[in-house]
Amino acid sequence: MKFLIEKLENIARGQRWHHLRYSSLTGPCTRALYEWYETRIERQEASRLVQSFRDCNFLESEQLRRTFEYAAEEANELCIQDQSKVCFVGSGYLPESAIAITQKIGCHVHCVEKNIKAVHLSKGVIKNLHLEDRITVLHGDGRTFNFEKYDAVWVAVLAKQKNKIIEQILASSPHAKIACRTVQGMRMLLYSPLDEKKLLAKIQKRIFPSNPCTIMHSLILTA
Repeated sequence: MKFLIEKLENIARGQRWHHLRYSSLTGPCTRALYEWYETRIERQEASRLVQSFRDCNFLESEQLRRTFEYAAEEANELCIQDQSKVCFVGSGYLPESAIAITQKIGCHVHCVEKNIKAVHLSKGVIKNLHLEDRITVLHGDGRTFNFEKYDAVWVAVLAKQKNKIIEQILASSPHAKIACRTVQGMRMLLYSPLDEKKLLAKIQKRIFPSNPCTIMHSLILTA
């Protein structure tokens, strides 16, 4: 399985197999496989942290480490400050991005996650890392959540129906900066992209990670 995932990642990054093109027929299948793989990694890492009774290395997975590092880069680009009110939609079992943002900036982050099992496990992670005063995990759906009180909102790359989530953010908090993680080209084999056509007038900037192995990039949008 690991060999298959690595091969898929290399194809998505354009490392070899340059003759291949993205296919809307294969995309949903490869995304489902990759989502299962990434979610499994997050759940295992979160469980390890919750069950640990001693200090342990945070984010042993290279993939999760890259996401952690990129979140810090995003926060810097967005000029988030320690008093900023930040929300992260689709934080999953291991809210590594929220942890990165609060450790980098010092602000409080609310995580919105619709999977109740992920909510419970991620709360355990936050507790064991002694970050309850910095990170709050909420059970909710980004398509209907009220974002009124937030200055900045992140949308996870694994979040479903990104466009509907962004519509809800713009409707409930038109002043907020939005960082939506997305992909393009062959990278759509791994993640669902944001449909940019309806949002072109709102896109202010594209942020690309400094680590070329990080497959996603982010769009910064405002009302």
